[in-house]
Amino acid sequence: MLLPSCVLLAACATPSVAVRPAPEVVEVAVVGGGLAGLVTAYELKQRGIDARVLEASDRLGGRVATAEYGPGLQAEYGLEELWEKSPLLELARKLNVPLEEEGTFSSVLLDGKLHAFTQDTNDAFFDSLFTPAERAAQRRFFERAEALFLLKRDSPELNALAAISFAQWLEQEQVPPRVAKWVRLTLECELGATAEEFSALFGLVELRTFLFDGEHAFHVVGGNGRLIDALGTALAGRTTLRARVSSIERHRDAKGDWLVTVHYLRDGKLETLRARRVVVTVPWLMLHLIALTPPLPPSAQLAMASLGRGQYAVVHLVIDKAAHQLWGGAEARPFPVLTDGPLGVVYGVRSLSPKEQPNEVFSLLIHGAYARAFHLVPHERKRDEVVAELDKLWPGFSQHVRGSAVFTYHPAAIPFWPPGRSPFDAQAEGLFQSFDGLFLAGDWLVNSHSEGAVLAAQRQATAIAAELR
Repeated sequence: MLLPSCVLLAACATPSVAVRPAPEVVEVAVVGGGLAGLVTAYELKQRGIDARVLEASDRLGGRVATAEYGPGLQAEYGLEELWEKSPLLELARKLNVPLEEEGTFSSVLLDGKLHAFTQDTNDAFFDSLFTPAERAAQRRFFERAEALFLLKRDSPELNALAAISFAQWLEQEQVPPRVAKWVRLTLECELGATAEEFSALFGLVELRTFLFDGEHAFHVVGGNGRLIDALGTALAGRTTLRARVSSIERHRDAKGDWLVTVHYLRDGKLETLRARRVVVTVPWLMLHLIALTPPLPPSAQLAMASLGRGQYAVVHLVIDKAAHQLWGGAEARPFPVLTDGPLGVVYGVRSLSPKEQPNEVFSLLIHGAYARAFHLVPHERKRDEVVAELDKLWPGFSQHVRGSAVFTYHPAAIPFWPPGRSPFDAQAEGLFQSFDGLFLAGDWLVNSHSEGAVLAAQRQATAIAAELR
């Protein structure tokens, strides 16, 4: 049937076009829903500023994550400890997150022998670990480190430490081999790198946790993921999951202030968010995946490119409770154990499962080159190698393994500052400025720990609030 010409003309004159909804408008857009992004949005909310968090994955938290393997079976595959002086611990308490306290120092596998921390005090443990001469040398090194830590950041002595590796500093201080080995075991697991790779000054900064008699560690009861749940609840309605940001554009409005347009893909649809400021909290190695207009200046790009890449892999083994007999019973757990081999930090069984649960979760934090190897071969092969090493430490361990899971980070888990760099230098400080309405936040601006993410987030939220108000 032929249509009248008037109908054809009308159809051509008024084509059917889908009308896109107007972009959402907020004061601040936060790209990334990891710890830095969530704390930034939380701090802005405390200051009365409306912020929206865009997270690419289907959950919040980034590297703060708890795996669940059944009733009462949890283990971390990201953040492990909240240290005593970390602002994250203060935030957890403010959010009424339940915490359990742990010690400062760990058992250690030294010269092929397991030295379990079963003593009542740190001093008693070290007296059992070292000879009197080694113990005196350990005290001298820590006293030297504590004196340096209290110096002003621009002091010549600290500048000299920034120029050399931590390994070179241990040699300069003539630290005895066994003491140097223990220091390296204590620190290298924190940075996912070797003492040759990071600067002495950065190593000194990270050593703070163990100086001045050491800080106590804390863990969230029921898993650190509950801290993320609390932050998510505090930001209810202001987070968007599965929102992969593709580009960020900044330009001046008629009054000369910055306006930001954020484009992101969600459920196959391109969405737009407009704001007055934007905070990008994704890992520094992932920033290149977002098109920035205008781009970051070369100085900022160089500051990020010169950071080192610390690496972790987490292995979880579900074991039956009969395995407790290998280390002397459920209450005789020597964990965590520091090693310098493929086992990394043996966190073992952190907390016992309920009596009715027949299994436990046994976890390991593998770091450095051993962690990078997980990207090169099948995970099941690496898991078998790990279990074989555990058999050497506790003969018969493999007979108790009932399941496993492997978690890796790519292309890096955490940052470190190599010789010639430090978190205090001009390059690091330059990353805190406003780049045409765009701010950066993340642990890689401050240090390798969760507290670095929180400190950066709090500092940038304060700067943004000052600009907007």
